[in-house]
Amino acid sequence: MRHPLTLGLAAAGLGVLAGRDLAAGSPVRGAIAIGEAYLAISLATLASAYALRAADSGSARILDRTGRVGALRPLLLPYRAVASLALLVAGAVGREPARHVLGDGLVVGRPPFRWEIARLRREGIDAVLNLCWEFDGLPPGVGLATARVSILDATPPTPRQFDEAVERVARWRSEGRRVLIHCAQGHGRTATIAAACLVRLGLAADAATALQLVRSARSGARPSSAQEAALTRYVGGSRPA
Repeated sequence: MRHPLTLGLAAAGLGVLAGRDLAAGSPVRGAIAIGEAYLAISLATLASAYALRAADSGSARILDRTGRVGALRPLLLPYRAVASLALLVAGAVGREPARHVLGDGLVVGRPPFRWEIARLRREGIDAVLNLCWEFDGLPPGVGLATARVSILDATPPTPRQFDEAVERVARWRSEGRRVLIHCAQGHGRTATIAAACLVRLGLAADAATALQLVRSARSGARPSSAQEAALTRYVGGSRPA
């Protein structure tokens, strides 16, 4: 459910259900109605975020700021809870490893859980770039360099987001750090930004080559057509370090 119309319809449907359950007059159904209404508000908020992102680049800046400060956290709590549970389940029973080594100090994957910090250190990872708009990422003071570039799931990064993410990774690599780049599943946003980093660092000549390298490392990494197009436009004007 990544598009405004789908999310909006789902929110409206939940709102109708909440109204019916509330009208039933039962305490149990009243409690269910509260949950349905809260989830409806969460989905409506998410739908608005996608609609705002599609509007123009100025709106993208607003979304970036709200993602950074967590201003929408209370409204998105039900969505974040479901998405977090899905990550936990995928981590426990999924066949895809949490992380894949891309090469030259770059690692791509899903978000690390707090209890995985020691494992990250054992793997030599000492910097983490979070590309999720919907997840805060690791807290400060965990002994790792962290940064966040807030990109909505399934949407292409803006040129400014590309610049911020790529320059951050390039700076960390120049310091000799091993960098984990992640989004929610390590597939779309991660592959797009990681490919741009490969070109920036001189490890790939163009977008197609960079994406092939990412896919060779993490087979599930499949950016959307819009993300691939944004990557091609971005690296067309970039130069290797």
